[in-house]
Order: sequence, then C-alpha cells, then structure tokens
Amino acid sequence: MKRNIKNIVNIERLQTLMQKFTDATETPTAFIGLDAEVLVASGWQDICTKFYRGNPDSCKNCFESDTAIANQLSAGKKSNLYRCLNGLTDVAVPIIIDGEHMANLFIGQFLLEKPDKNFFINQAAKYGFNEKEFMSALEKVPVLSEEEVNKKIDFLTELAVMISDLGLNRLKMLELTEDCPATTIITADDN
Repeated sequence: MKRNIKNIVNIERLQTLMQKFTDATETPTAFIGLDAEVLVASGWQDICTKFYRGNPDSCKNCFESDTAIANQLSAGKKSNLYRCLNGLTDVAVPIIIDGEHMANLFIGQFLLEKPDKNFFINQAAKYGFNEKEFMSALEKVPVLSEEEVNKKIDFLTELAVMISDLGLNRLKMLELTEDCPATTIITADDN
C-alpha cells in the first residue's frame, strides 16, 4: 500500500482542532505535506494570504521555505524555528509515522522582534504590493517573546507525537484491512 498522509490522518478533524488552537492562542497553524501541499491552515496572516502566497514570485519563497524546513526536519531535527525568505518566523515539527517522515505541523507567521520596516517596504516594491495595504498587514503580525514561542513549541511537539501515534494506529488498521479484504474495521474517524 502506498502511504499517503491524507489517508492516514483525519484532515477534517485536524483542521477543526487547529482552528480551535488558533482561536484560543491567536497563533496561525498549518499541516503541510512534504510536497509543500497545505493540508490544514488556520488563522493565517493577511501578509501571507493576501500578499506573499497570492503573488507567484513571492509564493516561490513560501514553497522554498516550506521545502527547506521539511528537509531540515527529515535530517532528524525534532523542531525547526525558521525565518522564512519573506521575513516571517515559522516553527515546524515533523510527523513521523512508522519511521517515515510524512508531513510537518507548523505554527507561524509571527516575528521575534519589531520588524525591519525597510526590509518590508523593499519587499512591497520588489513584488508590486500596495505599500500602504502591505504595511498595514505587517502591523497585524504578532511579535512573540522567546518564552511564548517555546510554550507553543512544547504544545506543537506533543501534538505531533499524538498525531504520529494515531497515524500509526490508523496505518496498521488500513494494512489489516488490505491483508483481509473481507474484514471491515470501523474507527472513530468513520463515525
């Protein structure tokens, strides 16, 4: 059986969970496959959705950043705090199921210090963004302390372990049904 994270993890339930986390903490989240496909997203900042990811040239930076994060996590890191090529900070934690790195869980789109306004003004000019609207979106990006980020990393790491454990259980059930086609296994996901 070809392993696909979309068949192993209940994406709809994860979207609901991550939206609740975002609502409680005002922290954007994502669950992204190793191919950089965004499977779950909640609370994303306008600077990302309306500007960076909405522009083909700056979106290449998003794809490159997501891929770089995934590659570093594939090399065995337990988490990765990363400043993306567009100037925002993300944290990623790997989802490893049965020894295979299959996806990454993210929080992000925040800053660790007051933004360098000149950097972002140059970004607006480089990509043809409306500077006033772009800088207004930048003002909404939270600046988080190291302590806040570390608490969120702790949560994210525990959640990743839980998702990995649940994914392994789901994978084993799928493999059982593949080995015994006449057997039907009903899971909590099916209800």
